[in-house]
Amino acid sequence: CDYVDKLITLFKLINYKFAFSGVNYRKADWNSVQLISIHIPKTAGTSFLKTLRDEYQYLEVVRMDLHHKNESLINMVPINDAFVSKQPKVIHGHFKISELEALISLPKQYKLITWLRNPVERVISNYYYLSKRLHEELDEKKRRLNILAKMEKSLIEYASLEMNRNRMSKFLAGLQLEDFDFIGIVENYEDDLILLSELMGWQATKKFTVNKTGSTKKQVPDELQSLIAELNRDDMQLYQQALAARKNR
Repeated sequence: CDYVDKLITLFKLINYKFAFSGVNYRKADWNSVQLISIHIPKTAGTSFLKTLRDEYQYLEVVRMDLHHKNESLINMVPINDAFVSKQPKVIHGHFKISELEALISLPKQYKLITWLRNPVERVISNYYYLSKRLHEELDEKKRRLNILAKMEKSLIEYASLEMNRNRMSKFLAGLQLEDFDFIGIVENYEDDLILLSELMGWQATKKFTVNKTGSTKKQVPDELQSLIAELNRDDMQLYQQALAARKNR
């Protein structure tokens, strides 16, 4: 088996274990949810998921990736096959709030959080992450090359595609910054995680390493960085507003 096969097998085994103590997502009591975390790609979401599962029981933290490659997943398993806690406490993953509301009935009150990142760095990191994945796929016998079409492009070609522009704003569509109980900044991850821990009453938050796969801005010419910033004007404005709000905490 290649690396991806091993991951899929692992998630299926974990899901099988959950079947003995969990329920299908339709039968879960979603009114028990205390926290919803919207994970925008390349904003330390994997590291933060580890923290959440350290603070809560593993099964109580539900990872949802809605319409991931046209298929919704729960804990990396197709949604109709997935088992979750009878009373989940946390929902974390790639989704818009409207997509989540269309899937399940949310409680009237819960904490809503997300993490933002410098938009230029986020785009660059996402591009080089996909590039790294492509090379890994090319080295594997089964060659799952579903990302090949994306990566037959230069950085600026990738960044210019409408689907890759202003992704932070698109994920937060329908929400205002004031709707969030907490917005963390990836560049200040450790300090903001401490603040969030105090807000949530977490007792002993571990500092999991932020995944820095990809490139840094200094590896990309200034002219190209400026063009990426222009292509993500909405995200630049959103990010600046979040930074200003952070100073007023």
